[in-house]
Amino acid sequence: MVQELGETREPMAADAIKYIEDFVSKMKHEKKPFYVVYCARENQLIPGQIRQTVKAYREKPPALLGVLVWYVDNSLGIMEFKPELSAPWDIPTNPLLLSDRSEDQFVRIMERGKQVLTA
Repeated sequence: MVQELGETREPMAADAIKYIEDFVSKMKHEKKPFYVVYCARENQLIPGQIRQTVKAYREKPPALLGVLVWYVDNSLGIMEFKPELSAPWDIPTNPLLLSDRSEDQFVRIMERGKQVLTA
């Protein structure tokens, strides 16, 4: 049986987003802004199973390879993905979801992605 491109990635991405949204929903009582850091990796105890981890941090985290980061401010109703702190440069993205507005582009991340692809 041949696996199609995105067959696994799309449901895993949807599951990750729901996991993060549920976490943020449980943090609605937080008055101070915070960052949500998400990562996933294979469960060492159960091979083939993915273990997801999400944590909240008051301080802005550094950019780390293999994590996704959101900024949350419940008092302002903000939950904003922070691509400049997230570093999954090798994850393909649907071009229809990309913006061509200059204010949505992060040159530093694009340059790092080029370095990874040409390495």
